[in-house]
Amino acid sequence: GNYNLYRSVLDATGPLNAGKTLLYRLSVVGQKADSFMDFANRDVVGIRPSVTWLMGSRTTLTVDGEYFRRWTQRIPGLPAEGTVLPNINGEIPRNRFSGFGDFGFNNRTLYRIGYDLTHQFNNNWSLRNMYRFTIQEIDQINGGILALLPDQRTATRFWGEADSISRSHLHNMVTNLTGHFTILNMDHTLLTGVELREQ
Repeated sequence: GNYNLYRSVLDATGPLNAGKTLLYRLSVVGQKADSFMDFANRDVVGIRPSVTWLMGSRTTLTVDGEYFRRWTQRIPGLPAEGTVLPNINGEIPRNRFSGFGDFGFNNRTLYRIGYDLTHQFNNNWSLRNMYRFTIQEIDQINGGILALLPDQRTATRFWGEADSISRSHLHNMVTNLTGHFTILNMDHTLLTGVELREQ
């Protein structure tokens, strides 16, 4: 792709037992890429396995996990003078990198595990319960341009390093009841439920 984009994806699925009541899916992705901005990369790697158990003709349970990591440069942007405002030295190119090179980065890692349980009571009514537990880690160094000096070509900059990796934990549970019915010769679909989130 553009800007030296190389991306590979593997997606495999199939049964794990002879009765085909236990199914798997495995998705893997890897990417290495530059961007329209000089020295800025967009590298990712991810894997997502899942197992589905067909517990009966009306009940299905899927358990899945995910690991996803993204490496990018910290891109602080460009000053107004030379982009949207006039600059005595001319226009600043869009691809100009104003960061700190290898000293400025914004790396993110995601770990997720959960399940999705559905039960069909009959042809009209079904219940779904889904839960996800997520850990998100952010490792970054902030920095960028504060302002330009009167010569409009020398920049004052700031730089700040986090003492440790920022880590957040998220819980997400959704329970939905879905029904299809007819009132006054009109078809209706009812979706009701509750969603709980904690982070």
